[in-house]
Parts: sequence; C-alpha cells; structure tokens
Amino acid sequence: MNGDERAMDPQPLVFNRNNPVTVSVERVYGRPHGVRSAVAKTISPNGRVIVPHWTAGTENRHWNLWNRELLAYSSGLTDSFLEVGLRGPRLLETVEQPDGSFELLLEDVAGRTGGELTIQDHQRINRRLGQAQAITMVMPDNESEPGDQAAWTSLPWLSKNWIRQYASTRLNGPTVYSEESLWEHPVVVEGFGTDRHVIRQGFGGLYASANKWFNLLEVLPQTLCHLDFWPNNAIAVSDGTDVLIDWAFIGWGAVGEDPGNWIPDSVFDHFVEPEDIDTFESAVWGAYRMGLESHGLDRGTVELARLGMCASAVKYIWLPGMMVMNADHVGPTAYGSQEGYPLHVVFARRAPMLVRLLEWIEEAERSLVELRSDFPWLP
Repeated sequence: MNGDERAMDPQPLVFNRNNPVTVSVERVYGRPHGVRSAVAKTISPNGRVIVPHWTAGTENRHWNLWNRELLAYSSGLTDSFLEVGLRGPRLLETVEQPDGSFELLLEDVAGRTGGELTIQDHQRINRRLGQAQAITMVMPDNESEPGDQAAWTSLPWLSKNWIRQYASTRLNGPTVYSEESLWEHPVVVEGFGTDRHVIRQGFGGLYASANKWFNLLEVLPQTLCHLDFWPNNAIAVSDGTDVLIDWAFIGWGAVGEDPGNWIPDSVFDHFVEPEDIDTFESAVWGAYRMGLESHGLDRGTVELARLGMCASAVKYIWLPGMMVMNADHVGPTAYGSQEGYPLHVVFARRAPMLVRLLEWIEEAERSLVELRSDFPWLP
C-alpha cells in the first residue's frame, strides 16, 4: 500500500466509548462523491453496553434517545442558530445499515476546538449561545413570544428534564458521601486534600436536596439547549462562524443551563487551569449575559438565567462520589480513553471546581429568596 492509499484509509476520531448509541466516529475520504473528507458517525439502538448507566433510549423524551441526533440534523434544527453565527455541521448523507443502525455523513469542519480555543473563542461562542437562547426562550407564564418558538417546541423527540434523568442514572448514589472512610483513600487524600471534607459533606447535602434543584430547573424559563455543551463539542471556524457538534441530547432546558455545563467541564477536562476559575467564569457568564441582553431580556430574566446556571450544579451530584469509588483506577484518565494526568493530579485539578459548584448552589439559595417577590411562581 502506497502513501496515497494509506491517506485514504478512515481515520478513527475520539468519542465517548461508554455511550452505546455511538458505534464509531471516523474521518472518511471521498464520501459522498466529490467531498474530500467527511465525518462518518454510526449510531445504533443496539450498541454494546459497557457502563450500566449509559443506556440507549427508545422513548422520545429519554435523555439518551438513540436516534435524536439524526432527527436533529434531518429536521434542520441544528441550523436554527445560524442567524447569530452558531450552527451544526451540515448533514451530507445518511445511510441505513441492515442491523437498523444509521451512518451519518457530516461536514468535516476545520477549526479550533477543545484546548485550542482561546478565551475570545469561549466568550464569542457563549455570547452567541445567549443570543440564540433568548430568541427561543419560553417563559413559564407563556406570555413571551420568542421569534422561533414554533419551530421547535412541538417536536416530540426533544429531550426534556435532561439533567434530572442524567444525574439520576449515575452509579453509587448518596451512600458514598456518608461513608467517611472511603474519603481516606491515599489518592483521595493526596488529590482533594482538606477539601475532601467540604466536598463530601457538601455533595452529600446536595444529593439529599437534588429534587429541589431538578424541580427548579424545570420551572425556570425554558429554551432550546444543546445539553452537551463543552469545548470539545465546539469548533471555531476561520469564516467567523462557530459550529457545535454532538447534538444527541438537544432539547428543553433552563436558560443558563448550557453555560452551567461549559464552565465546569472546561475545568474538569483540563482546558482551563484551576487557578483561573474566577476569571474564566466571569468571562463566560459575562459573554452569555451579553448575548441574552442583546435580544432584549430584562434584568430580572437575566437573573433567572444566572439562577439556572448556578442550579445546574446539581448535574454533578454523582461526580466526586464516582471519583472516590474509582480511586484504585489504573489506566487512562482523559476523555475517550486517552492518556491523561496521574489520578491524584486529576483529583487535585478538579477539587477547586467541585468547591465552586457548591458555591453556586449557595448563590442559588440566596437568589431564590431575592427573586420570589418578582417571580412568585418560583418554588
């Protein structure tokens, strides 16, 4: 095989192998005809389950509906943010397989992603998201008239109550937070240090009050959310647009919910240094807020978005517990089974963001008290 032929071989790309919905993701060449390269993503309702809490759904509102991404692309919904410069990759072709799976051939988008994103990229992407979500936002009293509301609210396959479903399926449950001895594992002690006491007690309490925060997120103003919004799913393109990939979770979510995922995941996956959390959060939230305000959202509604962002910390009730339960792990520690930092270093780098999430919940508690006079429907 010569060099030219080797260059035409499919190139495997990094993806979450724990999710059985995704069978493979590859860069392919010459498919469909006339396209130099495309991304071939194969999705299936019958993928092999590796981790029990990752299961493929078949019900429309399931958090991990197996064909939701196909529906999102084929409906054109992934282009609904195009007017603000935010879109999904183009769907070039779909190929149904004999086993009932589908291969999605998607535009191969070139640009900066993940750790390559600059702080300006983070801000622009979140500002554009704020603009888009202000347009599609629906107030609880249904008095608002978002410009594109009818284009999405009636779609039956959009996820709903996503954070509740996702966080409730994670392993271990609250017992890990009550068993203090587990938190004396050498890796936990070295990594979390004295913060382990704050994290154990704080997340134990958050676990116990989780329904309160799930309920709040579900009554706050709803908008069209990506729900897997983090730097590896964003591409800053040279033409000035920003492309979001992996739309498998798209659906109803609280305004503020998406940046509430972007900020923690940027730290948890080491795109942002722990000592820069304050500056990074301020930059991302400030940009998202600017996007909301540019479409006329008033101060009170923007404060509801901040409340939604802070309350979305409940998504992570399982994370420190899972880390502690896996403190004996040996092997890759980075996303997609890639090599990463030593395990105790992962703990140390995540600890400040875990503490920040507890601070978000404290802020949300204060905000609820302050906002109820203007929004009596708040729980």
